[in-house]
Amino acid sequence: ILQRKAVVYAHCPQGHAMEPGTGSWQDAWGLGSSSSSSCGMCSQTVGDSEPKLECAPCGFVLCGPCDRKGLFRGYYSLGSVDETMARLLIQDPSWIRYKARRYMAAAGATSGVLSLETWQSRLAKRLFGDLGQDTPNKVELIELFRRHSNHGDGSWSLALEEKQFTALLSELLAVQACMFHL
Repeated sequence: ILQRKAVVYAHCPQGHAMEPGTGSWQDAWGLGSSSSSSCGMCSQTVGDSEPKLECAPCGFVLCGPCDRKGLFRGYYSLGSVDETMARLLIQDPSWIRYKARRYMAAAGATSGVLSLETWQSRLAKRLFGDLGQDTPNKVELIELFRRHSNHGDGSWSLALEEKQFTALLSELLAVQACMFHL
């Protein structure tokens, strides 16, 4: 059976569709303003005349090489994450951060903070489904969340910040990268 993955084009971490950069012919010939921006993935400076994708609502910019990597490796999709994709992702922390932000936005946690309730009711189900795993029970989900929201003094929060959720996602991807299916 031949299987084909759908092509998913670039979206900013908030889920908005991205459009090709809007540099003018003056910019291409060096006659326009000399403004530039930074790629939201690799942090490289992207000049106005360089190929890029932009998100008008949030100002997120993606350089040409990062766009190609995201497109050809399937990183834009919030669908299935097999062992191969997990191995590739754990080698590139900026893409894990991108995925974490996309999962949070898809679950409605657009303020950069993921509540325990949203984790349990929406995000965990989606994430574990994408990993091809059964969703852990409520106690296991709370424990995973608690481990990543720990303040270091034994206390923990009912919310994860983006950085904490990125660490949680990294942990799950590392486990996925080591999975072995018979």
